[in-house]
Formats: sequence, C-alpha cells, structure tokens
Amino acid sequence: MIRFLSLLVAGLSVASVASSANIAMKKKEGNLEFTFTVTAQQIEKAAPDTIRFPLIIEISEPLQAKDITYQTIAAQVRLNCKDGSGEVASFELFKGLGPGKSLVGRSTAAQKFANAQHAYLGKELAFPICQQAAMTDLVGPPGAALRAPITIGGTPPSTLELRVLQSRLYSTNAKNFGKAVKELCENGAGTFIPIGSDKINCVGTKAPLFADFVQGVGSFTVDLDTDDPKNLGVRVRITDGLSRPTYDARIYTALYKELSETLGILDIPIQKAKVE
Repeated sequence: MIRFLSLLVAGLSVASVASSANIAMKKKEGNLEFTFTVTAQQIEKAAPDTIRFPLIIEISEPLQAKDITYQTIAAQVRLNCKDGSGEVASFELFKGLGPGKSLVGRSTAAQKFANAQHAYLGKELAFPICQQAAMTDLVGPPGAALRAPITIGGTPPSTLELRVLQSRLYSTNAKNFGKAVKELCENGAGTFIPIGSDKINCVGTKAPLFADFVQGVGSFTVDLDTDDPKNLGVRVRITDGLSRPTYDARIYTALYKELSETLGILDIPIQKAKVE
C-alpha cells in the first residue's frame, strides 16, 4: 500500500480544497492505519450504473513522496457499480489529518481501474458505496465484480466482538424459528438436526449465501435463549465445508436476513393444488 501510494503521487503540483464522510473502512499495513471515508450525501449519478463521489484517505502517520510530506488524500472517484470499472479522476494531498489543513500537492492525471481494484478503493469499500447508491436509486444493485470473497478462518475477534457478531434478537418463538431454519437448511439440500429445545444444527446446506465456500457448502449451529417470553435470543456459528469457521460479518448478516425473510414467508398461507 505505502509503495503503491508513493507511486501514485509521483507527478504533483501545489494548490487547495476539502471534504467529509460517513461510509468508512480501515486497513492496516505494518504500523500504519489507513482510514477510507465517503459521505453518502455526496454520491452522485454520473452515467447509467455509474456514480461519482469524493473519497478521503487519512493515514495514522505522515508519509513522504518526493519532497512532499502528507497525511490525508482527497480523491475524486468514478465507479461503475455493475462491472467495477472506473477511474480516480484526481486527488489532492494534505499535510495534516483531514482535508483543508495545508494542501501540499495535487494530481489531475486520471488513473483507470477494473474490478474495483485500486489502492484508493478496493471491493471492500466499493461494495457498500454502491449499496448506498442503490438505496437512493442512483444505480441498480452492485454487480458480482464488486463482491469481495468471503473470508474463512483467520484470527477470531475478541469473545465480546464474536458474541455481538453472531447474536440477534427475534420477536418470535423457538418453534417458529426452528421451522425457518429447517426450511432454509433443507431448501439447500442440507440436513436439519434439532438437538433438544435450545439447539439446532444445519449440516451441509448449499444455500446461495454460501456460494463462496468450498463447493458452495456451509453448515451452522443455532443456540436459542428462551428466557424472555417476548423475545427469542439467537446465536449462530457458521463453518464452511471443511469445518473452518468464518468471522466475516457479511455472511452472518446474509444468514440472518435469509432467516428473517423465511420467517415472514412461512406466515403466508398458500393454495395447495389438489392431486388428481
């Protein structure tokens, strides 16, 4: 990242400007932390499936490029939310944290990219930006090219962070929630295994949300907390086809979304065709 950022600022001229944000992502490289932010209100439609927006990058410590010391980058980005193509139309470098604090350099040479892969962007940031744009009807839903691969294994978060990631509260009962898990599990050719009144296993389901897992197969266990008569506490643990855990928030969000939708669908009465 540092080497790439240094290459990107090779031809600069001096000038002045500013910006702010509320879609954020952090990345670490060695002892440095990079914070990427975009203001949702500043995302604009540029063309069919394409948006433009200002992007602010703040670095935990100053970096050196040529004779310039900078700590903040303010970039203007165009992004196609279907295929991930686009360009960094221009960027400006600032001496301190935050734009507007002593501009030291500027480049107006456009840097084109594909598949949302650029030192200033990346799929992890491009995807939520396009999701936000889709919510306000600037573009359609993000294309597959912007979807970053689901991460498997790795270092788990702290126990508290893991509980927060894996836990939700539902306004339903254990029986109905169990039906939703069974429906989702078996629709993906998985094996539904209820264990007592407070634990459920779904083994080897090929539900679409596990498409990035080995052979598209995932498993999950569900622990139910029925102490509150009005709300059902749920904790899910997800593994891939090789029994490796995932700590990726996107897969947990997707699973809980599917379970919520399945709960709603099971409440809808259907007209069953009579067999002749």
